[in-house]
Amino acid sequence: MDKQINNKKKNKWLIFGVIILLLQVIASVVAIGEVYLLNMLPNALFAIVIVCFVFLLLLDGMMILLKGRKGKMLYIRRGVGTFICISMIAAESMMAFYVGTLNRTVSAISTDSKVSNVIAIYVQAEDEAKGIRFVDNYTFGITEEYDYDNTKKTLEGLETLLGKAVKTSSYKSVDDMVDALYRKEVGAIVLNKAYVGLLTEEEKYANFEEQMRVLYEYEIVEEKEEPKKQQSVQTVEEGITEKPFMIYVSGSDTRSFSLQTSRSDVNLIAAVNPKSKQVLLINTPRDYYINTSKAPGQMDKLTHCGIYGIDCSMATLGDLYQEQIDYYMQINFQGFREFTTAIGGVTVYNEKSFVSYKDNYSYPVGQVLLSGDYALSYVRERKSFADGDNQRGRNQMKVVKAIIEKMRNSNTLLTNYTDILASLEGMFVTNMTTTEMSELVKMQLSDMAEWNVNSFSVNGTGASRTTYTMPSKRSYVTVPDMATVTKAQELIDQVYAGEVLTEADMELNVNMD
Repeated sequence: MDKQINNKKKNKWLIFGVIILLLQVIASVVAIGEVYLLNMLPNALFAIVIVCFVFLLLLDGMMILLKGRKGKMLYIRRGVGTFICISMIAAESMMAFYVGTLNRTVSAISTDSKVSNVIAIYVQAEDEAKGIRFVDNYTFGITEEYDYDNTKKTLEGLETLLGKAVKTSSYKSVDDMVDALYRKEVGAIVLNKAYVGLLTEEEKYANFEEQMRVLYEYEIVEEKEEPKKQQSVQTVEEGITEKPFMIYVSGSDTRSFSLQTSRSDVNLIAAVNPKSKQVLLINTPRDYYINTSKAPGQMDKLTHCGIYGIDCSMATLGDLYQEQIDYYMQINFQGFREFTTAIGGVTVYNEKSFVSYKDNYSYPVGQVLLSGDYALSYVRERKSFADGDNQRGRNQMKVVKAIIEKMRNSNTLLTNYTDILASLEGMFVTNMTTTEMSELVKMQLSDMAEWNVNSFSVNGTGASRTTYTMPSKRSYVTVPDMATVTKAQELIDQVYAGEVLTEADMELNVNMD
């Protein structure tokens, strides 16, 4: 009888041991599979992970299933083996979850290149219309010269909603169309909300958002075509870790939890040489008055290019610096706020004490910790400085450098992992492929090299000019100092050639201001 009872106990233990070991096998396979799909670990490190998982699995199997003489040591061995096995199942399950989340996030930001255009029907604030169905007899002001494709789609949607054709009156420019609404020549206008920011910068339209009312919004989500990457014959076979490349870093002038077409409020390009571990950040003032790729031969402010899409900004800057810009990274203001909060903020040295014009935040001279709204206000401020956008650009580059340094700290990634991923969802896009991002991470994990990061700002002089986007009004612009542009081109060439830039190089450039 005792023998039967012992045999039953042995069988129950054997079944239990096989089940938890099988669960460990499944957890190990899933975790390893997610790491494999992520493709960011160097081969040697990936092999070590597999060896460790297999070793622990075999060890658990021996401790749990091997027979032995009855006694205290047998129960201790089985107990320890069971504890290790359950711990590994929990750890591998968490690993699979977090790596899987990272996989999905990386895939989303590199392949989901959707950016929305929000087209609004504006009427005067005192207009009695209570909804879009009350304006079916209105004349709608439009412009066929700017954003007409989106205007047509909005009108088509509006006609479907109303069940009838709508009457329109066309104007040569956005400001002419807005003037018509002010004069009540039309009852409503069809306007991409991306234009509102540049309108309110003009004194005449400063109170546009108070004087006008949005009666209806139509969102158009478009798939952005990825800019073609031009490679020389010498570099066509080289990967992203072998050849220098350029990245356009754009800050979108929106505060929503998604990316919308808008002015580019931050315009940084980064020349990167992965071989020499060099990064050169170049800031171009948002009001730079340059030839726009949207209408070659016509002049516009750089910030306006963002209204026409990320590819317009890239091509315009590429033409200015006579360089092919290979990649873009775009984040909106809401995304920047969430991201800096997620990484625990960054510390920069603030050279000039100021109080932000809009948010009334105080920034003393010295080391300041920037996070959330406090960080966003810092990188946006320009009205508190005598040289305006030039100082703002320098501050923006300080923050970018601080973020690069912070992200090199593995503790930041580990302790803020989920918050960082959540902050990027829907608010950050890039045309860099998942494979290219993986190769860069692999390279960094393989050598853990220090990167030499330098920054330079081109500058110019203030002036009043008409622009392609606002042809009927003179706007404040920054006329480029071409000597600084030429110097920026030379610095890019040095980075591409593998030369190591020093602080002395940057000081020499600053002296040219």
